[in-house]
Amino acid sequence: MLLAFDTSSAAVTVAIADPVTGAVVASSTTVDALRHGELLAPAIAAALAEAGCTARDLTRIAVGVGPGPFTGLRVGLVTARTMADVLGIEVAGVCSLDILAHQSELASPVAVATDARRKEIYWALYDGPAPNGTRRRLEGPAVDKPANVAHVLSGLPVIGRGAVLYADALGIPASAGAPPANAQAPNPTTPATGEGLGASSPSAQSGAAASATGDGLAGDSSSPSAQFVVEYPSAEVLARGVALGTLEIVAPDPLYLRRPDVTMSGGPKSVLTK
Repeated sequence: MLLAFDTSSAAVTVAIADPVTGAVVASSTTVDALRHGELLAPAIAAALAEAGCTARDLTRIAVGVGPGPFTGLRVGLVTARTMADVLGIEVAGVCSLDILAHQSELASPVAVATDARRKEIYWALYDGPAPNGTRRRLEGPAVDKPANVAHVLSGLPVIGRGAVLYADALGIPASAGAPPANAQAPNPTTPATGEGLGASSPSAQSGAAASATGDGLAGDSSSPSAQFVVEYPSAEVLARGVALGTLEIVAPDPLYLRRPDVTMSGGPKSVLTK
């Protein structure tokens, strides 16, 4: 079986799929920007249980490599690498913006913009879908202030949380059914094991379906949770894309894009006065 997960955004999303056909047999998504470390392992365990298998049945792991904040990416990539080493299987990395681009059913080129915090976005541009289902990345990924790249994204449908948070700066018209820019994402109180946006939650099921097949701009207006889930990468789309070869595989290394906030020490400093 193929295990896929992404922790590059505020969402912790997990899926189990057939490694050949990409058919998803279990999945869950929980939106909570501060609990990646708490949520990922229980979500994986719950997905394996729902799929009726164990970690020993896994033949491959797919993980989103970002771009994204350091903490979230570290949780996902360390988990993927550790599990792959213990199980002796391959881990396939995928740019998280590529996953979002594949969540669009639009036949036209699209742009992806996710929340990079610090009032910035991670963004990339993509061509229309090829006959085999792939989308070629034309530019990016990069990190910028929304106003600085509004002209680059102009005229394209924009997918992702960044499109909601910075719609005005990017010049994006309000999308029917999309949550307003000042809306708060759900704050689940339990891991993704049946509560909040867990696997057995109706909101999670509708949200997962919307994220896998929707245009990434708005979910089912009757499901408030779905409106948020579609703004983040979907593990279901990641699993299918890796299984079917429609997503580009990269090394499972974190894609931060920003320079580190800290630097290596230059050595001890003298305390003696001159």
